[in-house]
Amino acid sequence: MSQYAGNDITSVTGNIDGRFMYALRRTDQGELFFTKIDQMDSNASIQVNKPGDPEQNYNDFEQGIDFYEGRDQNHEIVYPNLNYEQLRWDNRHINYYVNDEGEFVLKFNEPHTYSSDVSSDGLTEYNKNFYQVTVASGTNQYGTGNKFHFNGITSPTLNLYEGQTYTFGQSSTTNNTHPLRLSTTPNGIHGGGVEYTTGVTILGVPGIEGSYVKFKVPTNAPTLYYYCVNHSGMGGQINTLT
Repeated sequence: MSQYAGNDITSVTGNIDGRFMYALRRTDQGELFFTKIDQMDSNASIQVNKPGDPEQNYNDFEQGIDFYEGRDQNHEIVYPNLNYEQLRWDNRHINYYVNDEGEFVLKFNEPHTYSSDVSSDGLTEYNKNFYQVTVASGTNQYGTGNKFHFNGITSPTLNLYEGQTYTFGQSSTTNNTHPLRLSTTPNGIHGGGVEYTTGVTILGVPGIEGSYVKFKVPTNAPTLYYYCVNHSGMGGQINTLT
């Protein structure tokens, strides 16, 4: 179930206290996203719950009632479908922003233009230990041609920490015929090495939705190299850190 806030001008000016609704959410990256709606703007609306399992909705939304319980005492999300963890109503027109000196500023009754393209969209699920693997033309230490790209970067050197688990997602159709594997030898089997399997879990077929290589970095793991089983020169290096 989706819920929307918004009233016509007559309702707002007549009986409702709290012309502006302010909403705040925090992403797993630590980014804060702030939005507001003016109920006297007939085109203004905000979606409170994302589509999904109705049992994961916040269903007690009420105009004029502040809400601050989107996370519990352990800072965990309480309602998975809820777009905003805090909701507040106010008659004052307030803009919040961080200035060039890093100061948090409140601007009353004045417009403010927010910069674009300075952060994520705040909606895409984020996992710092997940790498989206794609294959595209590029250049690395082996030359130019098809290369593995991790989150859009061509054959990067990865720094992975002992005890942590990392996932290399190969759902993109560009991974078709390009299974990713690990080795202690540069360029893997193409450089005379063998596949490294300690802590490695493989699921699915590259290029098919849901396929991945998962790697839990063991204690005292050596320097490793990722490579394509079928094609030479596509990979790069993995540093294992404590």
